[in-house]
Amino acid sequence: MGDRREADSSKTASKWPTIKTKPNLQITCLKDTHLFTVQNFLTSAESKAFVKAAESIGYKVGQRFGRHIDESNDLGDGKRTHYTLLIYLSGGFKPKATNDKSSPKDSSSEPLVGGETVFYGSRNTVVAEVPPTEGMALLHIHGDKCLLHEARNVTKGIKYVFRSDVVFA
Repeated sequence: MGDRREADSSKTASKWPTIKTKPNLQITCLKDTHLFTVQNFLTSAESKAFVKAAESIGYKVGQRFGRHIDESNDLGDGKRTHYTLLIYLSGGFKPKATNDKSSPKDSSSEPLVGGETVFYGSRNTVVAEVPPTEGMALLHIHGDKCLLHEARNVTKGIKYVFRSDVVFA
């Protein structure tokens, strides 16, 4: 059965904010792996606009939406490379000014503690630990070269992440 959010997507598509082009974005490869970060992929205003848009259409704290692509079924032909793109919409950033009218649940009013994305190599050694930084993009490969990875628990604040799959053919 189809997901109600998918059926309503045409009604909510216009509520998603526009992302402006950024000159001179820098891609950083983490430890000679298929892990890449892009600092300032979104501005603070763009990040907050995505959080506001998500909450306005019913996304709630603690809720996860989306599907994970099964590479063996969808991408197993060896002709495509599949990455997951994470864009951190909240993270370790400066608190808002005191005259700002933010709601108590607004994660930007307090710094985020925890929520790192951790990648493991052989024998569960930590290859990379990526702290959630507002506006930063993280790309990591899936398939045969995918590293075991996890998101650590958030111990303070609220972590918002925009997740998408990117396939290169």
